[in-house]
Amino acid sequence: MKGRAAAFYQQMDTRRSVRHFSSDPVPQEAIENIVLASGTSPSGAHSEPWTFVVVKDAEIKKRVREIVEQEEYLNYDRRMGDRWVRDIKFVPDHSRETVPRNGSVSDCGVALRELLGRPDNEKVMLLLPVGYPAHDATVLDLKRKTLDQIMITK
Repeated sequence: MKGRAAAFYQQMDTRRSVRHFSSDPVPQEAIENIVLASGTSPSGAHSEPWTFVVVKDAEIKKRVREIVEQEEYLNYDRRMGDRWVRDIKFVPDHSRETVPRNGSVSDCGVALRELLGRPDNEKVMLLLPVGYPAHDATVLDLKRKTLDQIMITK
């Protein structure tokens, strides 16, 4: 078990986030295995109360990004503290010199649910972009927090 856990950590530690993706398609089998793996998550009474929506249509992807970025701007402008906004200034795609201040308030989950034609009883819990990085995508060499910074044992 220790060896498998260490190997899993090593694999996950190579994962990096990018915001610019290649147009190369991800094989359907890979998407299906990602969803199958996600579906193994624990749930109360084994109810598996989730639905995974895979978006392949370029126009829908574009609209998803617009909705999420609008919500991101609201976070920078109104919801997150000054320290949080200051802490991400060094990340190029998150540096915002100006933020729209038109007074509008959006609900990202509702907008995404409506765009994707999902029922009112569903709640968006996670948006996970999957793909290959664009050839010119940059990935910052960030250091993760140490174990003693993220784990408490009682």
